[in-house]
Amino acid sequence: MLRKLKSKYDVVWPADCGLMMVNKGGQRVPDWRRKSNGRFGFVDTLGQVVVPPVYDYASRFFNGHAIVGMKNDSGKLLSGLIDRTGRIVVPLEWEHLGNVRDGVCVAYNGEGNERVFSLVDTLGNVRRLEYNYCDDFSRGLARVGVGTYVENEKVPGRKPSGYEFRGKFGYITPDGEPAIPVRFDEAGDFASDGLAPAGMQGKYYVKWGFIDRSGQFVIPCDFYSVGSFQHDRAVVCRVVEGGKLAYGFIDRSGNEVVPCRFDTASPFNFANAWVGVLNNGEYVYALINPDGNAVLPFAVVNLQDGGKYGQAAAAIVMEDGSRRYGIVGNDGKIILPFEYDHVSIFSGWDEENNRWQESAMGTKDGVEFSFDISKRDE
Repeated sequence: MLRKLKSKYDVVWPADCGLMMVNKGGQRVPDWRRKSNGRFGFVDTLGQVVVPPVYDYASRFFNGHAIVGMKNDSGKLLSGLIDRTGRIVVPLEWEHLGNVRDGVCVAYNGEGNERVFSLVDTLGNVRRLEYNYCDDFSRGLARVGVGTYVENEKVPGRKPSGYEFRGKFGYITPDGEPAIPVRFDEAGDFASDGLAPAGMQGKYYVKWGFIDRSGQFVIPCDFYSVGSFQHDRAVVCRVVEGGKLAYGFIDRSGNEVVPCRFDTASPFNFANAWVGVLNNGEYVYALINPDGNAVLPFAVVNLQDGGKYGQAAAAIVMEDGSRRYGIVGNDGKIILPFEYDHVSIFSGWDEENNRWQESAMGTKDGVEFSFDISKRDE
């Protein structure tokens, strides 16, 4: 079936909600953006056309709906929403339209510092918001703001990077009613544990902590920055002696279970996490468990820890100063011995087999090699 679809369409995406997005006349680019030189539509898993490829833009289905867009006479892309039958449930009249979350999507018209936000439900009902900013909903609450948009500083030789919102933040419910008053200088999305990062302006910089769904701080604003909780640990950063930034980890009670003494730290996306110390201009990394104890009995450099299943490519420094590369799993087990001239992990969608694939590529004694490491450390 997939081969038949690929002979008919230029790009076929994996199925979501029983439908596959297809493109005729365009192509996929590496970062998953969708070019406008083709038209988008949807087919079911039997290859039957559900939505003909007529749209200038489309997103994959999310919560039973997909965003689609068409350019108007002036070339501006306007977006709306379709259901799984292809029926338009939100008219194509929005310059920005978010995914359906908690029964509504956040929409706005305007650009730059002139944006008018609304909530749109799957029946097409529109509720105008009196806020200058609104993010997508997360766990039943959406972050809103009162303030203004400031154009980002222009860098010579680069395209303008748009506008940044500056103001105060609070939260609303899916019906648009206030849930937490607008009073925070910075704020993030609520996670499944019922906590959200929030910050208040200190003497020199915004200091971060965590609030609960009532808007009360359950972890005080003691940190320069915080990350979301993963496996009961959140990366935090403090300003330490000499004005230096140092990273560590707290638990959900706010206890600093791994002291802030590292120059960099990754979150506990898996059972263990990487931390690094800057040494002579280069980061030296250790793999630690949630208590801060070393999992890997040696340090590594040149870390590439972007493997979907926790694999990381890295190098060890030999006695003569040379470097030998290998791959280690998040549990500290060696997947590829540290005996190669160079190793990298590459991730991407395997068009031929219609699956996500991770491959290791590198050289040993001048000979190139590659092999599939997908799910070896899942």
